Amino acid sequence: MLEDFDPESAGKRRFGASLIASVGFYGVLGTSVVLASSALHHVVQEEPAIEVTFRAPPPAPPPPPPPPPSIAPPPTEAAAPARLGQARPRLDVPTEIPDATPAESNAPLAPPDSPFAPENEGDPNGTQEGVIGGAPGGTGSAIAPEPVAQPTPPPPTPHGPMRVPEGGTSPQPSNTSAQPEIPQELRASGLASIRIVVRVVVNEDGSVAECAVLRGHPLMPDENVVRAIRQWQFTPARTASGESFVAIHTLPITFRISL
Repeated sequence: MLEDFDPESAGKRRFGASLIASVGFYGVLGTSVVLASSALHHVVQEEPAIEVTFRAPPPAPPPPPPPPPSIAPPPTEAAAPARLGQARPRLDVPTEIPDATPAESNAPLAPPDSPFAPENEGDPNGTQEGVIGGAPGGTGSAIAPEPVAQPTPPPPTPHGPMRVPEGGTSPQPSNTSAQPEIPQELRASGLASIRIVVRVVVNEDGSVAECAVLRGHPLMPDENVVRAIRQWQFTPARTASGESFVAIHTLPITFRISL
């Protein structure tokens, strides 16, 4: 039997067995590593991700409002003095209440004696016909006198110079003996008369204070007309009540030319 044992073949068998065992061991080890890594990867994938959000801190609360200003209490009014210096009447509590109802009266009720009434208002026991603001302590029976109607003053007397008012009388020529000097050119023109308009200021006595030619004639000098009319006499102008005054009057005049 010993003769059949070959050391070289035995060594080969041992080397082959060791190789198979090593391959099997490392194969099992590699398979375990692969399985373990696959399981770890699966666990890592299934775990939920944790999200972290960084937010700003909340704002600080606003400061408290200032306290309201203190309001001083209104000043108390001093009590008004008693009316007319009289003390207020004291009210007495009745001891018994009568059963009978007092008779009604139509007399006016007296105003209450209020301590806050203004001074110098009058006696509350006075009559309504009394004068307001009478003397304290009076009975209130005095009656105010009726106001006397003042007569209407007469209108002022007009003096002028002014235009004749409505209802008045205009001044009229009463003495026209003075005539203007007729130039030779006017006489030679063959005109029988000329018409001139003047404005005169007549005094209260009828004399002429001023004269001006408003519309003349080219052949009659204005100076000749003014010189003649200043010597005329007029009836004075009068108002509707008969008062004379200095009047401003416009007068048309016709001068006849004698050949």
